[in-house]
Amino acid sequence: MGGVLLVLMSFWAGELVDGHVHVAPHGGKIAHLGALHLELRVDEHEIQVWLLDQKMKTVPPAGRALEVVVAPKGQPKQVLRLVPQDDHLRAEVELDGLPALQVSAALKSGRRTHRTSFRWTIMDARLRLNDELTWEGLHL
Repeated sequence: MGGVLLVLMSFWAGELVDGHVHVAPHGGKIAHLGALHLELRVDEHEIQVWLLDQKMKTVPPAGRALEVVVAPKGQPKQVLRLVPQDDHLRAEVELDGLPALQVSAALKSGRRTHRTSFRWTIMDARLRLNDELTWEGLHL
């Protein structure tokens, strides 16, 4: 029972990254990227990335270039050059069935390049919860 409670608490509290908890404001997976955080949201046809500051507020992508390499398990890797779209970056991708991914990202800002890598799984594709969803009578 304790393990189930821990999983539920971490789901509602946020994601543990480098020893502390972050709540992804856009429902994605969080990773450190230099002084910033990267929030990655994946679906079968698109990857979206938000750059976030230490307080998890969106940082405009202007003046930065982001390259993401996704290596789906059992499929060839795809090199994506994300383009700005409003307050985030995006790229089209083909990930039929949303396999587990090894993700590498390189963010270039001026003369500096920051890199990160992490694993993404279907468990990271959480739908955003709202008051209309219930689970055994509980509002989520």
